[in-house]
Amino acid sequence: MNRTKNTTNTKLAWENANEKFKYLSSSMIKSIISQGYNLPSFYAPVYVKEILENKICNQFKIAVTGSIGVGKTWLCDQIKKFSSDYEINIKIVNLDQILRTLFGSKTNGIKKLIKEISDLLGHEILENEQINSLKFSEIMFSENTTNETRQQIQSLIFPYVELEYRNQIKNFQGLIILEWAQLVEMEISNWTNNNVIIVDSPDRNLYLEKR
Repeated sequence: MNRTKNTTNTKLAWENANEKFKYLSSSMIKSIISQGYNLPSFYAPVYVKEILENKICNQFKIAVTGSIGVGKTWLCDQIKKFSSDYEINIKIVNLDQILRTLFGSKTNGIKKLIKEISDLLGHEILENEQINSLKFSEIMFSENTTNETRQQIQSLIFPYVELEYRNQIKNFQGLIILEWAQLVEMEISNWTNNNVIIVDSPDRNLYLEKR
């Protein structure tokens, strides 16, 4: 039930809290953020999460995304140089590097993960019994791969990816840049509070020919 109250020049409104969250206090929210966890938007609006991350962790996050060969890494390097000139702490986290490290692991858990992913996407993504990250991206985001398959793979790999991302930024104070081409497709712009730079270049085809 909603209630309203009129004061001299102000109209105040009360709304009953969602029953599911009645035991979730502001202290718990702050504790979640202080540990580096990504707070889901149904717990608090993105702008509130951003303010708390800045206040509690002294972190500001931006994502850099765009197609392959448009200059994402070059832009990140320029931001890093600019930040250095102004003595701003900066950390760049590249999710492709995290995935390459993940897929290159020899543990039994990762071997099982690789088998589950290759069963979904096809064994052509494998190279020497490991996932080739370029082939993985090409097939993962091709028109022939259904959204259901992408969601299945996301549920398999993202617990590992998010854990490593959180480990890399934990206790860091300053500007955090998250670089990944598939940021939008994988729906993780909330990791950087929807602060996203989309990179494009008219010279993309020329660059790709040189690779």
